[in-house]
Amino acid sequence: MTHKEVVQTSYSFDKLTPEAQAKALEVHREALRNDTWFFGTIDDTIIPVAEFLGINIDDIFWQKFYRNEGEGACFIGTYKYRVDATKKIKELWPNDDYIIKLAQDLQALQSAHAFNLEATVKYTGCICHKDFAVIESNPNNNQLDELLRDFMGWIYTKLNNEFELLSSEEVCEDIFLNNDYLFLPDGTPLSEEEYAQ
Repeated sequence: MTHKEVVQTSYSFDKLTPEAQAKALEVHREALRNDTWFFGTIDDTIIPVAEFLGINIDDIFWQKFYRNEGEGACFIGTYKYRVDATKKIKELWPNDDYIIKLAQDLQALQSAHAFNLEATVKYTGCICHKDFAVIESNPNNNQLDELLRDFMGWIYTKLNNEFELLSSEEVCEDIFLNNDYLFLPDGTPLSEEEYAQ
């Protein structure tokens, strides 16, 4: 039996038709949803901010982006008052008005309760959304619960913004062209095996 080699024509991204480019971008975005790109955002931004706020995160959960209603993020961890949280947040993230306001609100709430508020945060559902987190504050305080949920909303916004940046047409095109990605005429990326031949 003879082996017949199939040769397929491949193209760089800039040589594809607009329709094929659109397919290549969507395939790349779909792969990005399942990649580990988010670890940098979590380690470099989310965890440090949480620590300054007094939040100790054991794990973070979130829905993939733009899949269904009720998307969001939540975490498992604990919270207790941290001295100088607002000052540190202002020094390190002076342009993030949302997180500065959150730090100020936590500070004011703690001040009103003799700095004794603590909380445990659990996640027990299949929908990763701040409203599905179980927060046990001690003593029970709905305002603290809501502020922690607001932080979960901030986590999701940060992850979603990073995803939007990394999956933007400009960034994807740059990745394709600078790394010599090749595609079939319809925009399907060549698999690693095909690329190696």
